[in-house]
Amino acid sequence: MNVEVRVLGDVEVRIEDHPVDIGHSRQLVVLAGLLVDANRVVSIDQLVDRVWGEQPPRRARGTLSTYLTRLRQGLAAAPDVTIARRPGGYALTVEPELVDLHRFRQLINQAHDADDEHALASLDQALQLWRGDAFAHLDSPWLGTVREALNRERFAAQLDHNDLHLRRGGHARLLPDLTAQASEHPWDERLAAQLMLALYRAGRQTEALQAFHDTKRRLSEDLGVDPGAELRELHTRILRGTADLPKQPAAPMGRNDLPGDVADFTGREQELHRLLAVLPDRHDDTAARTVVIEAIDGMAGVGKTTLAVHTAHQLVQRYPDAQLFIDLHGHTTDQQALDPMAALDTLLRALNVPGERIPHTLDARAALWRAELATRTALVVLDNAYDITQIRLLLPGSPRCLTLITSRRRLLGLDGANVLSLDVLPRAEAVTLFTRILTDHRAAAEPDAVNEVMELCGDLPLAIRVAAARLRTRPAWTISHLADRLRDGHRRLAELSAEDRSVAATFSLSYQHLTADQQRLFRLLGLHPGHDIDAYAAAALADIPLDMAENLLESLVDAHLLLQPRRGRYRFHDLLRHHAHQTACDTDPEPDRRAALDRLFGHYAYTTSVAMDLAHPWDATYPWEADQRRRPPATDTPTPSLDDDVQAVRWLDTELDNLLAAAHHAAGHGRPDHTSEQATALHRHLHIRGRDTAARALNDLALHRARETGNRLGELNALLALATIHTWQGRPEQAADSSQQALAIALEAGNRTGEQLALHALGDAHKARNQFAPATDYLKQALAIALQTGNRIAEQDVLLCLGRIHRSLRRYEEATDCYRRVLAIDRDLSHHSGQQSALQGLGDVHWLQGRHQSAADTYRQVLAMARATGNPIREQFALCGLGNVHRELGQFELAADYCQQALTIAHSTGDPECQFEAHQGLGRISQATGDHLQALDHHHTALDLATDLGHPADQARAHDGLAHAHQALGDTTRSRRHWQAALDILTGLDLGHADEPGLTTATIRTHLAAGANP
Repeated sequence: MNVEVRVLGDVEVRIEDHPVDIGHSRQLVVLAGLLVDANRVVSIDQLVDRVWGEQPPRRARGTLSTYLTRLRQGLAAAPDVTIARRPGGYALTVEPELVDLHRFRQLINQAHDADDEHALASLDQALQLWRGDAFAHLDSPWLGTVREALNRERFAAQLDHNDLHLRRGGHARLLPDLTAQASEHPWDERLAAQLMLALYRAGRQTEALQAFHDTKRRLSEDLGVDPGAELRELHTRILRGTADLPKQPAAPMGRNDLPGDVADFTGREQELHRLLAVLPDRHDDTAARTVVIEAIDGMAGVGKTTLAVHTAHQLVQRYPDAQLFIDLHGHTTDQQALDPMAALDTLLRALNVPGERIPHTLDARAALWRAELATRTALVVLDNAYDITQIRLLLPGSPRCLTLITSRRRLLGLDGANVLSLDVLPRAEAVTLFTRILTDHRAAAEPDAVNEVMELCGDLPLAIRVAAARLRTRPAWTISHLADRLRDGHRRLAELSAEDRSVAATFSLSYQHLTADQQRLFRLLGLHPGHDIDAYAAAALADIPLDMAENLLESLVDAHLLLQPRRGRYRFHDLLRHHAHQTACDTDPEPDRRAALDRLFGHYAYTTSVAMDLAHPWDATYPWEADQRRRPPATDTPTPSLDDDVQAVRWLDTELDNLLAAAHHAAGHGRPDHTSEQATALHRHLHIRGRDTAARALNDLALHRARETGNRLGELNALLALATIHTWQGRPEQAADSSQQALAIALEAGNRTGEQLALHALGDAHKARNQFAPATDYLKQALAIALQTGNRIAEQDVLLCLGRIHRSLRRYEEATDCYRRVLAIDRDLSHHSGQQSALQGLGDVHWLQGRHQSAADTYRQVLAMARATGNPIREQFALCGLGNVHRELGQFELAADYCQQALTIAHSTGDPECQFEAHQGLGRISQATGDHLQALDHHHTALDLATDLGHPADQARAHDGLAHAHQALGDTTRSRRHWQAALDILTGLDLGHADEPGLTTATIRTHLAAGANP
């Protein structure tokens, strides 16, 4: 479907070139307020300000909600343009190319990075998008400011467009437009210069001079200023008849050994600016006495030489006596690194020093080199340096000279040098480089595939050049086909090879210059399955002391074979990771590789166990860990010192993705026991951090491997974990199935703990479906086993679940008794992990009983504990509870803030149950404050979540909220439909009420009878 959103003129949405009716002017201002920041969240306050400015109407938010609802309806026929509620506001989602404003800016950016021909084409397209003033005929203070800024962008693009035409000899065709533009912008000196130059080149010298005088007069009379230096200089050149001649300094007189500049040089504007910014000011005596040395380092293939040569070409006129270039072969396939004696011989001969004058000792040769440069203004590029020893004697001593050095190593001993460490290209620049090299239509036809190829190339310039070169010589290939070939990590480096360019060969050269210890660690790091690594894990892999691991890691960073994203963390560029892994497979015997991974798995298993014992000693929500989790033996390699729960949680959070990657990797590399043990050990922390999807994937894998290897305990643990995950994620049927399988295994093995846990899981699964009778039966069986075996933790856990059932059945005394028994067990065991759950339950009971102050006090206690212990799951529910209480007290702004905080956390944890509670609370608040359309939004979302979770009683709550909102809007047909749905659900569950004050089947019947008839 062809969709266009146009704002550079009248605002309109077009589908298949037909306009869509999207409402009146004020509604269009709302659309504009979202379009300017397309694909970003715009807060409600921002939208109100954009639409009405400093004097919004009394019910601005409600009116805004109405406009947004109507806009969604109007845009329903345009599926590529959607407006959605997001935490903090609203976002309009659309591909930037479909909006003329964003397409205009994309084309301008393309023009800035292109040659004259392509830049002119981009600017032509960009300017043709304008059909008049931006947001024509719409009015708001904010839009006026935006329109003004956009007009400046358009004018700047027009001036760039003029310059390109003038450079290409298009002055005659340009003159009418320039005359009109100069009349519209009489004080713009750049435009005046363009008009003067075009008139002069058209043979109208007198008119060109008059144009200068007219501009000078206007500037003086209107602004009280004189024309700038550039305009005055152009005036002088026109008087002399030399305006057609470019302003070129005299050609350099000295020798120029620079390689040719790369025609498709792309990006690096910040780096180039940084290199040029440190050059001394010739008018500053102090700066002019400073010797300037610039060192560019970076990993192989990152474009160091390309940048150095490009920079040197920009400086030819500034260093006219000589521009020298020498490849020192620090990393070259077929040549030894050039020693200083040989390098000085080459450099001296380049300065026309006769061979007989060149000394035979190194010190004398270096002294002559410095003497020859003492009176010259020269630029010296020392490319591909191996280390500081190779170049120290090659450095000029004269402040009139500039030295550019490139190296794959960080030249740490280079005193006084300005060091630039070059990174891979930003993605936009990587795409531009690829497109320029490819030169045909394929990049524009497959933008997503281009992006994927850049990802697979790691945005490394060498890899991009090789990939584009391969495509250019294979016109039958699509970019998607190349992406398919690169996606296979094992063959990716082989694919990135073309003629004399090979990414793998380039990496190999860096590897060959490492010491034996560095090479070994480099290879073993390639076996690590995670994204990054610390020194402890590296020491385990290599079986070396910690200080040795740290030193070797830092040396690999200095050699640009590792990245250091933050202190103490190390990672590979993706292509180097594949190279290291392949080198390890080619070099190290399989038993050595297996031993390295076993040490890594042992390190992670032991440290995880220590961290979990400190961070989460036990919890009433996870009683089975104490009996099911194995404590791994201590390792022979160093482990971090974790002294308290804060350090333990920090370690778990930092390493969590690595722990998951290692556990998955172990399953396919002969260590399924590690997979099972880590799945059990990490289960609780994953849930607390909202990583239930990751926990499910890990336990699915653990279950599969346990069954393959006959590990019945591992199978039992995985099934129990999956049962709880299925319940949390709203899959009670699957939870019950996993629980039944676990129960069968436990009974077969005589595992009383497993039996108790499986019965408890079955109770949870039935409770989630509001099947309270069987749920209670299973839980009482589980409680009996807990009491028989003296398992106080399991007893506590079952009591919490029974308390929730009693609360749902409005047996408040029984629920309170369960929660108080949990708190008593907490006191007896001198642990307080179950305290938050019990207090949350008591807060819910107080709220449902209308004891608002008691509920608020209890929720605040839970909130403080959750934040102190870093438990976002409990924090989000405490916030929802506070939102409900303050709504009941009529404190709607505070209530909405609490619910919004809860929703934000619930989105980050991925918890659909809390998302339901937050949306349900926000819907009730919107209804209470008269924002009925906003209430509909929240309750519809809540209904979808409750349906996905399989929670019928919560569906009834959402239907009740929708019914109230529709009734307030006068839609009695819909309100009756939703109340009837709520009534049917509750009667079907044999419940006379739901978990909200005042929501009973009796009140619903009253609503239906009293005024909801159509």
